[in-house]
Amino acid sequence: MSSSSLKPARIASLDQFRGYTVAGMFLVNFLGGFTNCPQVLKHSHNYLSYADTIMPHFLFAVGFAFRLTFGRRISSAGVGAAYRKVVTRFLGLMLVAIAVYGSGRAAESWEELQHIGVWGALYSPMKREWFQTLMHIALTAIWITPVIRSSAGVRIAYLFGSAALHVLLSHSFNFEWCSTSPNVIDGGPIGVLTWSIPALLGTLTCDAVAGAEGRPNLVKMFAWSIVVMGIGWLMTCGTRLYDVTESQIAEREQDAKMQKYLTDEINGRIAPLNKELGEVGKAIAGLRAQLDGMSLAVEQVTDPEEREKLNQELEAALEKDSELRNKIDVIKQEFQAYRDGTEVFISKQLEVKAKLGEINAKLNGSKTVDKVVDEKQRAKLTAQKEALIQEDAAAAAGLEELKANPQDPNAPQVRVFRDSKLAIDPVFPSQARIDALKARFDEQGWRAIVAEPPFVYPPHTKPGVGKRSVMLREWNYWMVSQRQGTLSYTVIAGGMSIFLYAIFYIACDIWGLRLGLFTTFGTNALFAYALHPLTGGAVKAFMPRDVATWYMWLGFTVFMLFTWLFVRVLEKNNIYIKL
Repeated sequence: MSSSSLKPARIASLDQFRGYTVAGMFLVNFLGGFTNCPQVLKHSHNYLSYADTIMPHFLFAVGFAFRLTFGRRISSAGVGAAYRKVVTRFLGLMLVAIAVYGSGRAAESWEELQHIGVWGALYSPMKREWFQTLMHIALTAIWITPVIRSSAGVRIAYLFGSAALHVLLSHSFNFEWCSTSPNVIDGGPIGVLTWSIPALLGTLTCDAVAGAEGRPNLVKMFAWSIVVMGIGWLMTCGTRLYDVTESQIAEREQDAKMQKYLTDEINGRIAPLNKELGEVGKAIAGLRAQLDGMSLAVEQVTDPEEREKLNQELEAALEKDSELRNKIDVIKQEFQAYRDGTEVFISKQLEVKAKLGEINAKLNGSKTVDKVVDEKQRAKLTAQKEALIQEDAAAAAGLEELKANPQDPNAPQVRVFRDSKLAIDPVFPSQARIDALKARFDEQGWRAIVAEPPFVYPPHTKPGVGKRSVMLREWNYWMVSQRQGTLSYTVIAGGMSIFLYAIFYIACDIWGLRLGLFTTFGTNALFAYALHPLTGGAVKAFMPRDVATWYMWLGFTVFMLFTWLFVRVLEKNNIYIKL
């Protein structure tokens, strides 16, 4: 079915669904930073909370509306003009995103800006600050534009292709890159690949609703939503490959202590240099002010001898500035190996253990491997086993040596003390993990491989969800993570979007129900989104992070009323901010 065949009438449920999504975003964005905010309303990066369901609803609504309106645009403007208009509008939304999100100051002085260069200045905003909701909406819409008029089969194939590409890129570099400082927020630059999943599901739902003769088949819609959510949940079961055993916890706690030591050490060495660097920067600014008359407080120097003296002082200050920056860079490079983490020795141990598992299975027999009875073959396998045990011992010794001497300049450039919560094989698990899961399955049955359902926090060794609690599962690609934009996350959330939209269709388009709050926010969503940080900031100025629960909810009520009044005034005057 082409997009031009879709019904042109406005669908009330879409506006109400969009308004609900905006209101939900206001809820989690406002409350998320308070101590007494329920965990389910916070982004936790390693399971599906209510907060994590909001952004996929945005992308679902974008895909639905895009599919619904593009045919009209072609009918009125022609194919070429329609595509140009769409791309132009979403490029404009990208500029709006940059303006709305902004970024921190790239450098505190001209010298520092010259030192870090263009890429150094753009690295953080391009990785983190700019790539939030509006930027992902714009890029995702552009990404799906080539297939927006295509058949359902083509769009589904495009969805699978985007998902596969995200898996491969995550394995290649992206999972690790997203987890290093500065962390990404919503999947980073390649998050568009998985954000396209709820968007494309939105286009398919649009076909079911706007292309139906009479009412859509809601039973089929609910059924498909459950199927999609089920597929996503089955993906999350892959996280059980990354369970941490009790015997590994003490080692991880020791590694965490070492990481803290190294972080404190590097910060302690850099802090005085940064202080001295600030003083040198002030001296440089003062000298330049005297030389060039750049300050109202000093007059331009005209005496040649005095100018020469100031020039020499300025040159010495610039040299000092460069020397301090180089010292800081050396310290950072010295500790980079330890702060970022790598897997040279650890991955070697995993590889060895996997081979040992295979040999032991052949020597001793298992459910899947017959026991070796040939004596020559047994002797050969035994010799291989002994060699592997020695390799394992050597890797363990090397690991312990690096831990004991983290500042040894002659030590190999190996990053051992990686973030202990991150798996070293996050996308495609090692054979050792697979063997361990098989062993747990033999012992525990299905309980060993079934993951928690959505909205249930992963297990910890300590009660609560505090940052100091030790997780019993390493972070990996198959968990639900909005930070990473993982495949399981967008698939589950996309299925939830279909399910929730079907409820809205029943309530709004069949029963005729409307909620004024959702109407106001849903028809002016861009303005409401851009406004809410300002109104939220005004209210939060009177709310410390540890306010009482009742005060927190009172503040949220004031914020919602404040924001709604602004958007309602525009609605009453028929003013709608759109691209």
